[in-house]
Amino acid sequence: MAQGWSGSDHGLVARDDELRSVRRHLTSGGRVLTVLGMAGAGKTALLTAAAAGAAAEGWLVLRLRGRATEAKLGFATLLDLLDAADAPDPETAALAGSVRERVLGGGTPDALRLRRDVHQWLLALAPDELVLVLVDDAQWVDPASWLVLSFVANRLADSTVSVLLASRTDAPAAGLEDQPVLHLAPLVPAAAAELLERVGLATDPVVRSAVVQQAAGNPLALLELARVGSGAVPSATRVHPTVPAAIEAAFAAELPALPDDTRWVLLLAAAGGTDLAVLARAVGDTGDVMALLEPAERADLVRVGDAQVSFRHPLVEAAVYGLAGARQRRRAHARLADLFPVEDDRHVWHLAAATEGPDEAVATALLASAERMRDRGAQEEAADAVVRAAELTADPDLRDERMLNGLSLSTAVGHVHRLSALAAHFRRRSTHPVVRAKAAQLHAYVLAQTMQQASAQDMLQVALEEMIKVDDVGGWASLTTLASLTYQTCRRREVLAHWLERYEAITPHDFDDQPLNAAARLWIIAALDPVAPPAEVRQRLRTAPDLPSGAPAHLAAPYEMLLGATAWVLDDPGTALQRLGRSGDLMRLSGAVQQLPQNVMTLGQVQFDTGRYDDADRSGRQLVDLSEAYGLPYYRAAGRELRARVAAVRGEPDAVATLDALLTGTEPGQSVSLEANLLAGRALALSAQREHEAAYQQWRGLFDADGTPLHPHVSLRSLGELAAAADRVDRLDDVVAIVRGAEGQLTDLPGQRLTRVLARAKAHLAGDAAGPLYERAVHEGGAADFPFERAGAQLEYGGWLRRQRRATDARDHLRSAHQTFTRIGATAWAAMAEAELRAAGVRADGDHHAARWAALTAQEREIVRLAATGLSNKEIGQALFLSPRTVGAHLYHAFPKLGVTARSQLRDVVDGGSESRD
Repeated sequence: MAQGWSGSDHGLVARDDELRSVRRHLTSGGRVLTVLGMAGAGKTALLTAAAAGAAAEGWLVLRLRGRATEAKLGFATLLDLLDAADAPDPETAALAGSVRERVLGGGTPDALRLRRDVHQWLLALAPDELVLVLVDDAQWVDPASWLVLSFVANRLADSTVSVLLASRTDAPAAGLEDQPVLHLAPLVPAAAAELLERVGLATDPVVRSAVVQQAAGNPLALLELARVGSGAVPSATRVHPTVPAAIEAAFAAELPALPDDTRWVLLLAAAGGTDLAVLARAVGDTGDVMALLEPAERADLVRVGDAQVSFRHPLVEAAVYGLAGARQRRRAHARLADLFPVEDDRHVWHLAAATEGPDEAVATALLASAERMRDRGAQEEAADAVVRAAELTADPDLRDERMLNGLSLSTAVGHVHRLSALAAHFRRRSTHPVVRAKAAQLHAYVLAQTMQQASAQDMLQVALEEMIKVDDVGGWASLTTLASLTYQTCRRREVLAHWLERYEAITPHDFDDQPLNAAARLWIIAALDPVAPPAEVRQRLRTAPDLPSGAPAHLAAPYEMLLGATAWVLDDPGTALQRLGRSGDLMRLSGAVQQLPQNVMTLGQVQFDTGRYDDADRSGRQLVDLSEAYGLPYYRAAGRELRARVAAVRGEPDAVATLDALLTGTEPGQSVSLEANLLAGRALALSAQREHEAAYQQWRGLFDADGTPLHPHVSLRSLGELAAAADRVDRLDDVVAIVRGAEGQLTDLPGQRLTRVLARAKAHLAGDAAGPLYERAVHEGGAADFPFERAGAQLEYGGWLRRQRRATDARDHLRSAHQTFTRIGATAWAAMAEAELRAAGVRADGDHHAARWAALTAQEREIVRLAATGLSNKEIGQALFLSPRTVGAHLYHAFPKLGVTARSQLRDVVDGGSESRD
């Protein structure tokens, strides 16, 4: 074991394997590990040992701890992190100062920029040594800080920074679900006895046996029970929910022995008054605070130093607070509230904790605190303050108004894992129809984001019923969400049709009077039947007006997004790219960044469909960044799926493993569109690896045994690939029924994408009569908008022509297919086209620029693009959450692939190799 990483060096027993695991995870892979275990299991001791081991190896160690008393104070833990280390240079110090200013109220911070700056600050702290960030009691980290820390922690692979966390939960906290965890198991009896012997406690065998049995393998309980003696522990004590009964029992035996004044000071400290100056003011004339704390120090319950009181263990603090009566706790909070200025959020929250019944003055103070939190970007803490203000409001109408404000803030939070309880709370506490309807909307949003689409559909029906009477604008918003869920699940189209009919009957929805409702209606109708939407939708989409230039962004942005999404479903990529681009620009300019994920998700699909794979990969990365910044699990999954599908087309070796992991984490039947895209991505990845039988099975999985599409829109778009895959493995007989079924579903309208896809599939079944079908798939209007599909049809047509002994005709199609596949970076398919060309008697024309560009990894391409614009390694690292050293390493590997030796040559390479050039 590495020096300093042995458990025995730090008084630990039977934890050597765990320490080895900690060190391995901190020095490889994602460099992040969460230690999980019940209270007292030894997490703090393990973190302390890891800190000592890392320090002995020269690491810079930064220690943080979440506190229950600061969980409502936005960015409290982030500020602790900024104070935990001295900056090595003025630039890094200025960056820390900028972050500190923004989270302390210097304007609403941009969420992504804030995370990017914290990431870069950590990387710059010690550029020539390793950095370890320790976070104990992570379950108490305030939400605003947690969103930043978890985001940064997910972007530390290949860096010099590692993060080790400890939490009393059974699973990693939201945001770190993909990172490894270490569960601390209870000590076995032999190890428990060894621990007692090592520290010189419970040397009597009878006492030792009783203590070991009562502690049940919990190290802290073991030590505390041994300290006070098992027989001295009361048989029945009040059990605080965060403290195991055995530990509470041990502390319950110790605390009564302390003087009353000492217990009071301990309670003040446990309630949040750990600053010695604050405690001195709190005790006032009752005595010297140091003298009052001395008995607790002798009992080894606290340590005093650096102007702070620190409890020996977080559970000591929890027990002191939990074992005090409710009246005493309120008294402590009231005393602490008096010690902070009225504009200080700590004053407000202590005041709220000290208040038992309705109190308008406290409610008003909470609302002021909520405004400050919101302005700083701590949206969840702001929502909590509004909720507490509503609870303390006696007037029913005013309480309902405050609940509505809380709902609007909660929607902006984005971090959805606790919002369902909040929505249920509002519905229970209010009889106001708008409050109840908006709470139902919020609950449905949470369900959809947590992959519970079917339940979200049910909840939206509740919202729609209540909204139709009081808020038709909100009702149309809910209806568009229901349409999205209907598209995702392929279920309950009749329910969507029913609600559309009801809203059409009583609310305006024309482009002249209510353009947003009109755009929503087009999206809803398209989602009802994405395979064969009514001709009316295409016509209205073509004639939909642009809103006046002065239209407010909160109307114009969703208007453009809805029309762009409709255009995507209708396979009108030009309109989709234009409308979605406008929508995204409006959202960014107006600061409505939290609305971007749905826009970016749809834009990424259009980019993928049109062969703009670099753009699609960037959209996928942006979608993951946004969803992690705002805690949106569904959009995170969609972003990762999109990036994995791009990687599959490019033949990247880890694409299959990534898609497998995503499929494993997707519950069947919830988001069927996501599931279908994952199957299609897996099929593409296997095709790129020449595993044609396995690829065919994935394409076949897009249809049930009887040929019914898993998801009509996604499955039928893949029909040409299914037929081609079946042809490669001599399984055409297996897909005849599927193609015939699709033929009955699709409207034969010239120029439509699905009509060309169907023609391509039918060509594989037509034998010698395939020529006209391939001609339609390749040359019909609009085919060039979807280059991968067209090139696939050309590849297959060229092969068919060669087998028909029409080699000259075949060569033109095969050359075109090879050029297209090379240009868009589909290297495996380019190789297939090259092989067909050789069989036709010619060599492939080399597009050297495109081939070299395609040889880069996705990360290298992105870095080269940015370097070509003149950005430095540091600036590129800031944009992509990488260290300058990592950026340099990627450029080092990219230069020989591109055949360049200087950054000045990169612009020409990017212009020549880009997939989107004409």
